[in-house]
Amino acid sequence: MAKNLSALTCRVIGLAALALLFASCLGQGEDQLHGMFDLGFPSTAVCNAQIKTISFRNVSDSEIVIEGAAIASGTDPLGNFSLISIIVGLEEIPSINGVFQDVHIPSGASYSFKISYVPKTENEDHQAILDIAYKEPKEGVVQVVLQGRSAFRSNSCPSDDPGG
Repeated sequence: MAKNLSALTCRVIGLAALALLFASCLGQGEDQLHGMFDLGFPSTAVCNAQIKTISFRNVSDSEIVIEGAAIASGTDPLGNFSLISIIVGLEEIPSINGVFQDVHIPSGASYSFKISYVPKTENEDHQAILDIAYKEPKEGVVQVVLQGRSAFRSNSCPSDDPGG
């Protein structure tokens, strides 16, 4: 009987240890910010531009610091999407080569990313991902899936231009 009790005790201790390990893994995400959103663009002729914004609001009691924001490398090799600017409150800050670094958002402030879609190829679906990396008050990454559908080639597109 002592042998059975020992095996049962070991089993219970093992399950308890496994439960603690599992709970600690789940708890790590509580201090991180994460999410995924979609931003779709209407059908657009090649060489024409559609501009949209995606808006957020700092609902925390402290300042948010965006460590960096950019269209994820490799998700849009032709450059159909461009990160134009970020609007914090009433101030519009242009991107530097499609990248933002160290942007401070006051508590309670609204902020928006302005994104352009200029298709380079005809009659195709295009997709890219905008990564927004937060540093404070919580670390994490929010991703915005950008989607657009190109149409015919615009008459205003230069004839020697291969796409955009």
